[in-house]
Amino acid sequence: MWSDDGDIEVRDRTDQETMDSDPADSGPAATESPAAEVCLEAEPTAGSPDSQAVSPSPAFVKQLEEHIAFLASRLEEAERKNEQTLAAARAREQELERVKERLEREREKKLFQEKGRVFARLLEPLDNLERCLAAASLSGDVRAMLDGVALVQKGIQDALASVGLLRFDPTGQPFDPECHEAIGVVPVDDPSLAERVHATYLAGYRLDDQVIRHARVLVARNQT
Repeated sequence: MWSDDGDIEVRDRTDQETMDSDPADSGPAATESPAAEVCLEAEPTAGSPDSQAVSPSPAFVKQLEEHIAFLASRLEEAERKNEQTLAAARAREQELERVKERLEREREKKLFQEKGRVFARLLEPLDNLERCLAAASLSGDVRAMLDGVALVQKGIQDALASVGLLRFDPTGQPFDPECHEAIGVVPVDDPSLAERVHATYLAGYRLDDQVIRHARVLVARNQT
C-alpha cells in the first residue's frame, strides 16, 4: 500500500502469510499428505495380480472357438493336400517303374530277335558242312571236301558280315598297334618293307568299325 509521503509500505512477507491464513479453514482435507493421494490412485484394478479372476465374456469365448475351428479346418485341408501330393508322387513312381520294365522287356525282345537272326544265317553254312562231310565220307574225294569246307567258310563269313562283324587280314599293310598284335619279327633287306605286316597268323575282326579282336601278325624289320 502507499504511505502518505508516497513511499511504498513494505510488509513482512512472513507476517502477511501468517495473517492471511485462517486456522478455521484447516482440517483433515487440508492436512492430507501427497503420499496419501498416491495410495488412493494405486488401488488394485481388474488387471492387477491382486484382483480377482475375471471370467471371459461369451462373445470372446465364441470368437476363440470360431478361430480354433478355422485353424482345425485349415490343418485338415493341408493334410488332405499332402495326402494328394503323396498319392500323385507314388503314382508317378509306379508309372516310371512300369515304363522301365516295359523298356527292359523290349530291349530283351530286340536282343533275342537279333541273336535269332544271326543264328538263322549260320544254319545254312552248318547244313552245307554236314553235307560236305557226308559226301566226302562216301566218295573219298578230298578235293570235293575242300571245296565244300571253303563254301561253308564263306557262308559263315557272309552271315557274320550281315550283322556288322567283318574279318580283316592286314598282310602288307603298315603295322598299327591299334589293330594289330605283333607275335614276332621277320628280318628283311628291303627298307620299304620294314615296319609292315609280313604275314598274318590270325585274322582280326571289327564290329561296326570297332576292333573286337586284334590281328596277330609277324612284323618285317630292316636288318641294317
